[in-house]
Amino acid sequence: FERKTITPITLGSLPRWSPEGKHLLFLRKPETHGNVASIWVADADGKNARLVVDTSALIPSAVWGSDGKSIVYTNDDHLRSTIFRVGLDGTNPEKIAGDKNLEMYFPTMSPDGRKIAVVIADGNMLKLMEIDLATQKSRWLANGERGDVVWVKSH
Repeated sequence: FERKTITPITLGSLPRWSPEGKHLLFLRKPETHGNVASIWVADADGKNARLVVDTSALIPSAVWGSDGKSIVYTNDDHLRSTIFRVGLDGTNPEKIAGDKNLEMYFPTMSPDGRKIAVVIADGNMLKLMEIDLATQKSRWLANGERGDVVWVKSH
């Protein structure tokens, strides 16, 4: 048994590797007084950390967009969830999915960027749904617990 030392590279939670593996996306406490959450991006070694989003709403989850040049995140404002996409510089936040009656969490973009999988809290039931971003039509995929979704290309 060899004991190894773990060296932290940056402060944050829920880290995600960028598609090319050169950057990390993570959540931190907000920078602005009165805000609740923030999203950050840093080089893979934790250096050059930069703020992308600082908000007064909760951000329970954030992932890379399929293009690697955007971030997709849940903005939870008093149990009304909206999924946003924003550029890495934090500009032009775009609402890509949302429903005033549903809580949406843990978004995952399809490889082609046309669909998103989200966990929806529907009463006491959690459902995995697929949303077509062009039409906003949703499709039930499964009931279950929170988990990461991995898109696989079919042949």
